[in-house]
Amino acid sequence: MNKREFYNHKRSFLFLICFNQIEISNWRIKSPKLL
Repeated sequence: MNKREFYNHKRSFLFLICFNQIEISNWRIKSPKLL
């Protein structure tokens, strides 16, 4: 794996984490009773 592939992989991974955090926050706001 070269540097560019590694960078793209890392960036997409970070994007997924951020996206998941947003989803969890939205879900928490919509359904506070479950948590």
